[in-house]
Amino acid sequence: VTRAVAAAARRRGVPVNSADDPGACDFFVPACFRSGDLTVAVATSGVSPALAAVLRDELEMILPGEWRLLLEIAGKLRSGRLTSSSGSAYNQQVLRNLVDGGILPLLARGDRPGADRLLEAEVGRGCSLAELGISLPKGSS
Repeated sequence: VTRAVAAAARRRGVPVNSADDPGACDFFVPACFRSGDLTVAVATSGVSPALAAVLRDELEMILPGEWRLLLEIAGKLRSGRLTSSSGSAYNQQVLRNLVDGGILPLLARGDRPGADRLLEAEVGRGCSLAELGISLPKGSS
């Protein structure tokens, strides 16, 4: 029955995903989780969807909420301070410098002055969380 349904779908141009036969799939569905605008997907090319789900769950536990905040910062920087899409190498370097410079622990501690110093050093004079419109969670300093 599954093969007949897949064949009928393909005749109509409909992509097929058969969970019990990865070799017969036209696409695979990754195991995903979302935190704000951050989406993380794990796929195993159909070899083991169960392992993809386990990995997704592990990643969700180890990726702190500060990554969601960093994504918010990156989005604000991209729209107002970083270069256009043609400057993606520059943009990646700025974001890499922020991560390597410790932006995630600063955000985790709620260290607004420290985060502002790092942003200004990497992005330019006057760049701050407040200027970007980024609020730290309640309980942060």
